[in-house]
Amino acid sequence: MSDRKKQVSRRDFLKIAASGGAVAFGSLSNLPVNMIASAQDMVTLNVWHTNETELNAVIEAFEAANPNISIDFQYYPWGAFFDNLQTAYAGGAAPDVHRQDDDEIPFFVQRGALAPLTEALSELNPDDFFWDALASTAINGDVWVAVPAMRVDNLIINKTMFEEAGVALPPLDYPSADWSWEAFVEASVALTDADNLVYGMAGVHQAGHVISHGRALGGDVISEDCMEFLMNGAPMVRAYNNAAALVLEQVGAVDPETEDALGGRNEMFVNGQAAMVYAQSRFPGGIDEVDFEWEIRGIPTYADAESPSNFLAIECYGVPASGAHIEEASKFAVFLMGQEAQQILAETKSIIPFNKAAAYDIWLPMGPVGREIQVEALNYARSLPFAVGFGEVQDAVWPLIQQIFLGQRSAQEVFDEAKPIADEILAAAGGCTGDDM
Repeated sequence: MSDRKKQVSRRDFLKIAASGGAVAFGSLSNLPVNMIASAQDMVTLNVWHTNETELNAVIEAFEAANPNISIDFQYYPWGAFFDNLQTAYAGGAAPDVHRQDDDEIPFFVQRGALAPLTEALSELNPDDFFWDALASTAINGDVWVAVPAMRVDNLIINKTMFEEAGVALPPLDYPSADWSWEAFVEASVALTDADNLVYGMAGVHQAGHVISHGRALGGDVISEDCMEFLMNGAPMVRAYNNAAALVLEQVGAVDPETEDALGGRNEMFVNGQAAMVYAQSRFPGGIDEVDFEWEIRGIPTYADAESPSNFLAIECYGVPASGAHIEEASKFAVFLMGQEAQQILAETKSIIPFNKAAAYDIWLPMGPVGREIQVEALNYARSLPFAVGFGEVQDAVWPLIQQIFLGQRSAQEVFDEAKPIADEILAAAGGCTGDDM
């Protein structure tokens, strides 16, 4: 799940994809014949990404290792990426490889839009990787995306603010009984000076953060068969009410509207207006220029939690089934997960490499302090549901959640209203993979 703003909703995307004009999302029988170039022919792959420079060195290495394949790279910012990808698929002109939103994998698979990568990935040794993250994306026995990196829940803390306020630093262990929800609230309140727009915590309302707490307490988002919305249950309601109370009653965190007015949670942190910020393994922009010490810490854990829980987001890439060069495109997707590319990405990315050696030998030693917490969190991390209808559930329900943090309605009221809407969407989608329609 990403923070990007989509100009075209998933509901509209569903309508377009179901129409006769959606060439790439129609029957597989309508797809063009796959024309794989012979070894001596030059093949050009169109690769779409949401970061302008992240893959530059990887692409150079791939082209050096595969002289018959060149990469035509296209960058789109998050806000424009989804719309451009939709248009390309609908027009039968999808790129050969593209960044894939993890929560939309089932939607693409259901419509025959992605080529399976199971066979191509079979050359990799699962023991060399954090394989569970990839296995979690499997649908109907196949893997449909390449996963070069992952993100988990963590906090970035302004160590200087903690020390100047005389507040004890959170422990470096994760999970830790000394970093309970109560300890987190106490620290957040002590670090807040709301009159001067300085807060203990920014981003407390982020879905991944609160859902992790609800899951730790025994709740979940939807049922295992992807047919029922569960956020109106007591665990998730408690998690959301407590997070909202930190904003509205205890005054230890900033509300969503004030946070936006101050430039967002990351901007608040680098400006010294938040002592802690919720982050999914990414560093806020501008953090290299700050004049304070900062470190990584784990999210707090409820003392009565059934088990620790963390939020997993994967960075993944798909290969369209309509492509003319599926074999070469699959080779590039797998290359992203191979040793050479992983070593390159480990040196340049803030999020966790999929390859264990790259993560432990290169990425971890580069710091900052507390980075090992992110790897430990993988043992407790779960993604949002991979279900065909879940994207539309997010579009319908997530805007309502802001009302909780603005004090307009309780979590129970919001989720009780959301349940019949979400249940109807999930039932229409036909279960996790759409097979129950």
